[in-house]
Amino acid sequence: KQWYQRRVRGDLIVHESDNNVKLVVLDKLVKLQSDHRNDLSLQQELSMDVLRILGSTDIEVRRKTLEFLMNLISLRNVKDVVSLLKKEVVRTYNETDKEQNTKTYQELLVKALHQCGVRFPITAEIVVPVLMDFLSESNEKAAESVLEFVREAVARFENLQPSIIEKLLSSLPGIKSLSVLHAGLWILGEYCVTEQQILAFMEMVNESIGPLPIVDT
Repeated sequence: KQWYQRRVRGDLIVHESDNNVKLVVLDKLVKLQSDHRNDLSLQQELSMDVLRILGSTDIEVRRKTLEFLMNLISLRNVKDVVSLLKKEVVRTYNETDKEQNTKTYQELLVKALHQCGVRFPITAEIVVPVLMDFLSESNEKAAESVLEFVREAVARFENLQPSIIEKLLSSLPGIKSLSVLHAGLWILGEYCVTEQQILAFMEMVNESIGPLPIVDT
């Protein structure tokens, strides 16, 4: 019965065009999940059904779907979830018309991946490079959220520090937001510890500044 309810409601959300109906059915799935928290098999199946709902273009449906998804994540399914969220992130990069809904969706995806990386460190190695691609995006809120996670990741995961520093050094020249640039420079100043990293940091800064002295022309 639980499997049938889940399948019918999942199919209804995917194929229903009315977003209000989608939200109502999502509430039903949330209730189903809450009533059977100890059924790990059901939780796993629900997470796969919920991932299909991200195909909706309505931002409120996507928001509610991601919130629900975060309650379903476990060690059993987190890699599958991260893999799909990564595909969603890449898809938003390729959209040439960055409407407000797309930017909001990017911010929701960043938040979801951030939670995955913090709650399940085994995914951090995948999550960090995906999120850092947001640094050069024009979406300032998403970029600021990424820097917040990067600052946390570089402090918590020593094994990832070299790759984070390398990625940040290559990304910094393309950063458009002053606040994001400021935070990125602080991270590099704090965590560039080897001679190679320090020299690369100094070279990047010099190239970004340009010829000295800096004078008005």
